[in-house]
Amino acid sequence: MAPSQEAYKSEDYAPLLQNEPDVDLEPRIPRDRYSRIKDIVIVIQFIVIASTLLLVSTTSKYKSDPLLYSPVNHLLEEKVITFHSGVGNDTTKYMGEPSPELDKAWDDLYGFGINKISKHDADQLPVKTVRIPSDPDHYVVALDVYHQLHCLNLIRKAFHSDYYHKLHAGHVVHPRLSEEEHITHCIEHLRQSIICASDVSTIVWHWNSEKNMTIGRSGVPHTCKNFDKISEWANQPENRFYWRDFDLGKRRSKTRIEMGPFNQRERGKEQIGLPVEFARFFLDEYSTLIPGCASVLAI
Repeated sequence: MAPSQEAYKSEDYAPLLQNEPDVDLEPRIPRDRYSRIKDIVIVIQFIVIASTLLLVSTTSKYKSDPLLYSPVNHLLEEKVITFHSGVGNDTTKYMGEPSPELDKAWDDLYGFGINKISKHDADQLPVKTVRIPSDPDHYVVALDVYHQLHCLNLIRKAFHSDYYHKLHAGHVVHPRLSEEEHITHCIEHLRQSIICASDVSTIVWHWNSEKNMTIGRSGVPHTCKNFDKISEWANQPENRFYWRDFDLGKRRSKTRIEMGPFNQRERGKEQIGLPVEFARFFLDEYSTLIPGCASVLAI
């Protein structure tokens, strides 16, 4: 039977009007579900951004904040320096046969001795140091870069033992160590220092047409600490330490430290009287750091 007229008039079969828009048959996401998805996307984006910022901050902090305290940490800055190869014409004033000029060049690198720091700085050191008796607000330290230079200079002198033995006849470089023990100590200290620094600058290889072979080239740029800035701090009068500051105002012993000819400077000629315990401390701990150290004399 054909559908009745009433059936065509029902809503199920109502014809579209000419100006009525088409019905979207695609499934729609409920509004509340869409909002949840949008919120999740925003949260994920926030987590990614926060993680990136945290990583950058941590990396930056690692670079700017050393693990251990040093009184010169605030002065550390990096600079690019191209090394000299030390071969052929690419040499420096620190190379060559022994001479007063060569010794002075090395002495100028580290020959000013050791330093003093405030109690505030000393309290932050990973290993404690001694206080200056005549100046209770200051403590004795030595920056290891200068100890390393001393060690390297000692090894350099060992290659010219005849020259330096004659020059320093009658003086003791280190009263508690033999020359061999002293040099062995220095080699080991430099080994540890080199590994500690772990310079990862890249040495490259170039073709040498004259020798018809590939040769490694060490005269390449390196990322270095600004040594001049560190030395500027170490040489400031308020940071310099003089052993006469160890005067306790007590009875002097018959032991004195004579500053011998290792140091070409005028201060190297001073004779500084010290109490016995500090004379022993000086010889045990610091005679390897100061090129002006010579011998202990009884008077």
